[in-house]
Amino acid sequence: TPDKAVTSTLLGKLTLAEQYDVGTLADDIAEVGALVAHLPPPDLADTLEALPSEERHALWRLVQDHERGQVLLEASENVWDDLIDEMSDRDILDALQTLDIDEQIYLVQHLPRNLTGRLLASLPAEERARVRQVMHYEKNSVGAIMEFGVITVRPDVTLGTVQRYLRRLGSMPDNTDKLFVTSRDKTLLGELELKTILLNSTQQRVSEVMETEPMVFSPEDDAEKAARTFERDDLVSAAVVDSVGKLMGRLTIDEIVDVVYEETDNDLRA
Repeated sequence: TPDKAVTSTLLGKLTLAEQYDVGTLADDIAEVGALVAHLPPPDLADTLEALPSEERHALWRLVQDHERGQVLLEASENVWDDLIDEMSDRDILDALQTLDIDEQIYLVQHLPRNLTGRLLASLPAEERARVRQVMHYEKNSVGAIMEFGVITVRPDVTLGTVQRYLRRLGSMPDNTDKLFVTSRDKTLLGELELKTILLNSTQQRVSEVMETEPMVFSPEDDAEKAARTFERDDLVSAAVVDSVGKLMGRLTIDEIVDVVYEETDNDLRA
């Protein structure tokens, strides 16, 4: 962690009493900067969490612009609120622009209202609609933490067709253990686990091997209750559907871990 002189220099508050050899001070700052540059975002977030506010702000000034969004994503709400308090609106928006839409949706809930509008204005129409949708839900609801990275297939295609489709995609969203089977109007009909695709004949149709009664969540469901269901059923991902059964997005173990962490942290602070 930066010592007092390094902290004061980074914050522009160096006093005469703290001044020492300029070259040595520059070397110390460069050394801290090198350490920061090599730390992955989760470790940087943990380090910032452990520091007093003044040293936290000093270290934050050494975090590279393209990494700030990921660090904010990993940080606790307390650290997030502390750091953005001295960031300009432009700096905050620039940090968020490096994130994907699901990550932006997660962080937008903490933005000041004037910034929310500016962020929305910078997004494509489809993504803007998704952010507005999530913002309507209560903070501790499934709707507030769901993500939109899903892969859907039709029930009447063969597993061979699904395999070719996945190869063309080239990659899948993190924590994809299943695909969601939908009709043309996005009504959820079932789910298709990846192991089912691999272990059955390529000639079989999706409708013949899909799970027709999957675990699903409503966006209004309580996130902590959903976390307990994930633990009970050993889930990696699950569909989120609206009141008429249309697929809206999904929950994954990543969001659930965040819920459990926040719940535990709140219990410890109580």
